Amino acid sequence: MRRHETKVRREVAGTRQPEHPTFADRTRIEGQAFHAFWLSGDRVVAGMQVNRWDDRIAPVEELIRGRQSIDPDRLADSSVPLAAHVLV
Repeated sequence: MRRHETKVRREVAGTRQPEHPTFADRTRIEGQAFHAFWLSGDRVVAGMQVNRWDDRIAPVEELIRGRQSIDPDRLADSSVPLAAHVLV
């Protein structure tokens, strides 16, 4: 029997609470990599990256720290760069 092992690497930032049910994900199925976000209202309160080692967790942390209003549908759109959500 052949055994298949998959390594999953993830980083998490922020704190997700049960009262933060809104969820947005930016999945890239072909690479089994994604960002996931939990929102309180229209603000990102927690996020996770799985197998995304190009930009790591930094963009997620910036969204949490920025406490800015985010459109969950746009956040879930992987064609929009995460940096486009961060106001400077």
